[in-house]
Amino acid sequence: EKKANEQDAVAVEEEQVMEKVEDEEALDQDQAEEKADDQEPVAVEEVQVMEKVEDEEALDQDQAEEKADDQEPVAVEEEQVMEKVEDEEALDRDQAEEKADEQDAVAMEEEHVMEKVEAEEALDEDQAEEKA
Repeated sequence: EKKANEQDAVAVEEEQVMEKVEDEEALDQDQAEEKADDQEPVAVEEVQVMEKVEDEEALDQDQAEEKADDQEPVAVEEEQVMEKVEDEEALDRDQAEEKADEQDAVAMEEEHVMEKVEAEEALDEDQAEEKA
């Protein structure tokens, strides 16, 4: 009977130890679940922050492309204006050269006429002297 009582006591003690182990395992499980629940909103928030950053980067990229698109026609227009100015300057130079050439031709013609007049005057003078 004593042996049976001791065996009962050992069985009760074993059962209490098992219950304690099970309680600790359940507590560990509960704490692990609570920790996972606590971390889940953080993970969701991290995903939302990353998505927001990606959206902002995409928006910045879009705005940069729009700005480049807006500036492209301006650059083309500036180039066309510069070409027009260069063409006008070249035309002005050509016209100035033509005018200088015309003035040179007029001056040569005037000089030729003056020489002819002087030659005629000299001839008239010679003839007058001969006649005299």
